[in-house]
Amino acid sequence: MKKIVALIMLFSLLFSNSLTAFAQNEEYDWGSNVTRDAVKEWSDQLFTDYLNNNGYVGAIISVVKDGDIIYEEGYGYANYFEGIKADPITTPFRSGSTSKVFTAIAIMQQVEEGVIELDKSVNEYLTRFKMDETYDKVTVRDLLTHTAAYEERFRNTLFIDVDEELASSEYLEKFKHHQIDLSGERIQYSNYGLGMLGIILEDVTGKTYREYLTENIFIPLGMNYTFVETPNHLPLSKIAVEHVLTSDGVILQQDFYYKAPAFLGSGGLFYTSHDMGLFMNSILKKSTDILEKDTWEQMLTVQEFANPFSGVGYGFWIYEREENEQDNYWDGETIVGHSGGTETFKSKMILFPKDDIGIFVGVVGSASRTYLEQAPFNPHLPIDSFIKTFRGEKTFVTAPAQPDFLKQFAGIYQSTRRAWAGSEAYRDQLIYENLNVFMDGEQLYINGFGELNFGGGNSYELKHIQNRTFLIEEKVAIISFSQNGKYLTKDVYNNYDKISWYQTSKLFLILVLASILFLLTSIILYVINKRKGCINFEKTAILSSGVAIATALFPIIVFGILGIHFRLENRVFLYNNILGWLTLILTLILSFYYVIDIKNKKEQLTKARIIHRGIILISHWLLTYLFVIYDVIRISES
Repeated sequence: MKKIVALIMLFSLLFSNSLTAFAQNEEYDWGSNVTRDAVKEWSDQLFTDYLNNNGYVGAIISVVKDGDIIYEEGYGYANYFEGIKADPITTPFRSGSTSKVFTAIAIMQQVEEGVIELDKSVNEYLTRFKMDETYDKVTVRDLLTHTAAYEERFRNTLFIDVDEELASSEYLEKFKHHQIDLSGERIQYSNYGLGMLGIILEDVTGKTYREYLTENIFIPLGMNYTFVETPNHLPLSKIAVEHVLTSDGVILQQDFYYKAPAFLGSGGLFYTSHDMGLFMNSILKKSTDILEKDTWEQMLTVQEFANPFSGVGYGFWIYEREENEQDNYWDGETIVGHSGGTETFKSKMILFPKDDIGIFVGVVGSASRTYLEQAPFNPHLPIDSFIKTFRGEKTFVTAPAQPDFLKQFAGIYQSTRRAWAGSEAYRDQLIYENLNVFMDGEQLYINGFGELNFGGGNSYELKHIQNRTFLIEEKVAIISFSQNGKYLTKDVYNNYDKISWYQTSKLFLILVLASILFLLTSIILYVINKRKGCINFEKTAILSSGVAIATALFPIIVFGILGIHFRLENRVFLYNNILGWLTLILTLILSFYYVIDIKNKKEQLTKARIIHRGIILISHWLLTYLFVIYDVIRISES
């Protein structure tokens, strides 16, 4: 019996040591699990199951290891309506923001040449126009690390017809984005910033974005089926067609939209999974065909961060940092990559440099967030499954924190990745989520994810990891609060400003709805007083109220009820602007009648009638401010 007990104790000790080694990465080599046969079995089952369940229309995948493409495959359709299958070798899929890393590489090539300096103002390199620097100088480094603090506007970034390959100075000036804070303060994800790096590349080299990337990246790496989405370059008959998958599984074809030339640098590439395999291997081996090894090290090293677990290099997201010692993952590992997409396509690339492994996934026709009834099949899902299958579950070490410490984080936080003026800002106030951090007993909670600011939705406990960083366990997401208490950051770059109650979207909605209700009483005002004379105000009020109400409800109906893709339909904002300016004109006329009638015909107006008119006029001015005036003030300030 003593011998048995001794053997059990010895076995327990050895088992415990092996688990410790496993957790500390002393012996565990997860890369040995990544074989062609294992990846094929996992991939076929995952992608086929979702395809059979109408989870998407078409997808491509490539997995690389030790310099080889060990697996590449296409699933479903590149063009559902013509019966063209997705092919990993010859079907280019739209990449979206994943192609930002190409822009960053191109800029760093110019840094190596001595043409561009990272800490010089971007306006020293721009010849067609100058970027807004209202709050602070913006450097090339700021744009590469998304720390230039520009607002995010999607209007006029995608078009059905594009004739030119170069952005005109008129376009660049007309759709200039505004700086909303000091540069270099925090990561503020910006399509505009990377788009402008593409413009800088053209201005300093004298070549188009397409010409430069083709000569200096695509050809050296043998990426023969990679294209920039310009009219004379993109083979429309071969690319994966964007589809819309409705909640009931109906597949609709999406009109093709070109990226505006000014924004090609932010996400203007199409590539096959095979070409992405070549590209991933070039990054993992730090190929000197396109960059020096020291430059690769800079690009793949954390340059800016909001929490101790992730950050951003030059153009790359650092999803995990090798300095991380606070989780039960495998220490010494760094995960880098990028993702991209809109509601009709998505892509993602993830690289594990230490293990020389990479995976890329592209999808078209996935159920989007517009159709909340059906879970989307986006690249995050298969890539997370890949990590869990071959590498293991991720867990963090958390510990209770004192309630007095937690209370300081309570408050309402509003997304900063939005437009800050005009009809887009009005729409963004309606649709962009606000996060609510609150205490319940001695625990800190958060809600608001995915909600359109009407309700909090599901609440999640924030579990303290260290300092001002917390884990949302159910989402495996990190929340980090800034030292100055002004904002929080979710994961790598999703920023939310802490705001007062009077700045909340909920109050904004209440004011809009209240104004609409008051405007509806214009009809009552007219009916009651139509026989009492002096009704120019009442007549005008009915017309102007109708226009104001239409302007207020327009984005709610178009984007919320009809589900129109807000990134694609530029005309929606045009119509909204026309309605907004018409509201302003009618409000001015209404104000004129209000003053004139009180001045000249006060004896005909009862006190109640004057007050009623005043409430209607105030409602007009409130909505007009939201539609037009704030936009004018913001633009004039810049």
